[in-house]
Amino acid sequence: MTSTSSSSLAVNPEDPSAAADDGHEMPSATTIKVWGRDVPRSRVEKVFKGALGGFVLLNAVMIPLVVPKLSRRYRGPPYLPSTAQSLDAIFTRLLPRSGVTPAQSTFLDLGSGDGRLVIAAASKGNFCRAAGIELNPWLVLLSRIKASTTSGVGVAPHFYWGNAFDAGLIRKIDPQVVTLYGRPGDGVMSKYGEVLEEALSSKGGIVISNKFGIPGWGQRVIGEVEGVKMYKIPPQQHDGDGTSDDATERERVKG
Repeated sequence: MTSTSSSSLAVNPEDPSAAADDGHEMPSATTIKVWGRDVPRSRVEKVFKGALGGFVLLNAVMIPLVVPKLSRRYRGPPYLPSTAQSLDAIFTRLLPRSGVTPAQSTFLDLGSGDGRLVIAAASKGNFCRAAGIELNPWLVLLSRIKASTTSGVGVAPHFYWGNAFDAGLIRKIDPQVVTLYGRPGDGVMSKYGEVLEEALSSKGGIVISNKFGIPGWGQRVIGEVEGVKMYKIPPQQHDGDGTSDDATERERVKG
C-alpha cells in the first residue's frame, strides 16, 4: 500500500494555479471589480485621476468668484461682458462730446472683467493710457493674455487686481475718464458715487455709467445714449473760506 505524503496534498496559497484547480477564481491584480465586471485597474485609476483633477480645477475657478461675494467689502455687480452697442455708445457717440482729448488722457474701467473695454480704449479709443481694476484674479489674467494677443493696440493696457471701490488706487492711476457697470439696489451706485467724488475731487473728470444712474448726479449728466450716461465732475476750486465751488453749488440747489 502506497502512502501519500500530506505535504503533496496541501495547496500552496501563493500558487494561483493551485487555487484554480481547487475550483475558486482568484481576482487578478490588474483588474478591479466594478458593478460585477472586471475593469482594468489602469482605466479605473485614469478615470479617478481625471475626476479629481476636474474637481480641483472647478474649485480653482469658482473660489475666486464666490469668495469675494462673501466679503463685506464686496458690493459690486456680477461680471457681464460689455456689448458691441455699449462700446459704440461710449467711444463713438459719447466720448467725442466729452471735451476730453484721448491722446492726452488716461482711461480707467472699474470692474474691468475680461478687459474688452480697456483694450478698446487702447486701440479704438486712442487713449495714451488705459487701465482696469478687477477683483477676480482669473479675469485679470485673462485680460492680460487678451491684451498681449490683440492686434492694433496702440498702448499696453494695465490691469490691476484690486477693489473697484478703492479710491486710493483710483487716485494713483489718475484717470480723466472712468467707466463702470453697476447695478441697482444694495447702495452700489451710491457707493460708486462716493468713491469717485473722493478720487476725482481734485482734478475732476468724465464718468460713464453703463445703464444705471448715480444717485444725486442728475445735474452732472452731459450726455446719454441708449441708457449709457456720461457725467462730468468739475475740478473743485476752494473759496477763501475753504468751501469748494462744487459744495457751494450743491447747497445753493438745496436752498
